[in-house]
Amino acid sequence: MKKVFALCIGLLLFTACEQDTIVPEIEEINVDQTTLARKAAKVDVCHKGKIINVSANALPAHQGHGDAVDMDGDGYFDIENPCSEVDLDDSIPFDQSTLVDEDGDGFFTAENPFSDVDCDDTNAEVNPDSTEIIYNGIDDDCDPLTLDDDLDEDGYNNDVDCDDTNADYHEEIRRFQDNDGDGFGDKTTRLKSCVPDPNFVWVLNGNDCDDNNAEVNPGAEEACDDEIDNNCNGEINEDCGPTVTTVTSATGKVWMDRNLGATQVATSSTDADSYGDFYQWGRATTDFTTVTSYPYDWSSPQNNNLWQGVNGANNPCPDGFRIPTETEWNAERQSWSSNNAAGALASPLKLSMAGNRSNRNGSVRGVGSGGGYWSSTVSGPYSRYLYFYSDAADVSTYRRADGRSVRCLKD
Repeated sequence: MKKVFALCIGLLLFTACEQDTIVPEIEEINVDQTTLARKAAKVDVCHKGKIINVSANALPAHQGHGDAVDMDGDGYFDIENPCSEVDLDDSIPFDQSTLVDEDGDGFFTAENPFSDVDCDDTNAEVNPDSTEIIYNGIDDDCDPLTLDDDLDEDGYNNDVDCDDTNADYHEEIRRFQDNDGDGFGDKTTRLKSCVPDPNFVWVLNGNDCDDNNAEVNPGAEEACDDEIDNNCNGEINEDCGPTVTTVTSATGKVWMDRNLGATQVATSSTDADSYGDFYQWGRATTDFTTVTSYPYDWSSPQNNNLWQGVNGANNPCPDGFRIPTETEWNAERQSWSSNNAAGALASPLKLSMAGNRSNRNGSVRGVGSGGGYWSSTVSGPYSRYLYFYSDAADVSTYRRADGRSVRCLKD
């Protein structure tokens, strides 16, 4: 009887062992051999709710039974199991307890090896897999480089950009039609818009005074040989210097037809509009300095080289003209019909009696009773000048600080 019982027990054990070693056929099992080697051929398995450590040889059998395994040894198993959360990647050891995904979109708030970082974990619609929705003010795809509010990248967001598809236009502005293509438009053709009509040329400056002439605009230089307001400033031939008209005297010399600074040719010896300006000898302008002491010259030290020729220093005459010499004045005087104020007026030069300006106090005297015109000739500390009265005329010497009329001679 004992022998029979022992035989039965043996048969049962043999049968159980045979059952334990039977390995059912399963599909391919992915076993990371590198991980197994690192774990010294031992792997944690979640078997019936308990974690057991088995050899690599037993691993296929457990996987065949549906047990979860932890190949990377991080405490998380590869499939649904009662021992842990499912490992997001069982080939990468990582403590998943540090990961946070409050909105459940599969993206975490911290750097991790499983996904890109979620930039808004309170909104499941915002994550690195989302498509950017333009103009909603939200970084939907968690990529600040994806354009959302300024698609044309002109520095203006869509809420102020009137055309967010074209970087050349971002606000409604006033433009002017430029018919002659000179860069300046006609103010009567102004139009406020975002994108201008492509059938016309538009500019921002509408101050063209002649939009049919490209040579006339606010950027042009004023021409002195026409009667056109070339630069649209409302003036004609400004900054062109005095308009010079000339006469030829009995000596054959060409002179300005009026005194420097005069508005017209003299109609009488006492024509105030023909007097012009008073100049101190050697001075380029009508600036006046009173001088009460010898040698009565506004320039200190004295300079005898002023007013010498058309290129002389301080020459106040227009280009190509100069102050006449004493000899030239004498030649003119001697050609007159009479050697007095009447002869001066009757000559082609139409010289008038403007008087003179005192070097001592700047007062004007002798107006209408005598005329005095500077020459370029010096005489010691003084200079020579032409004078005439009702009964006489000659060339004499006087103080350089005195103010007298100037008539320019063409060189």
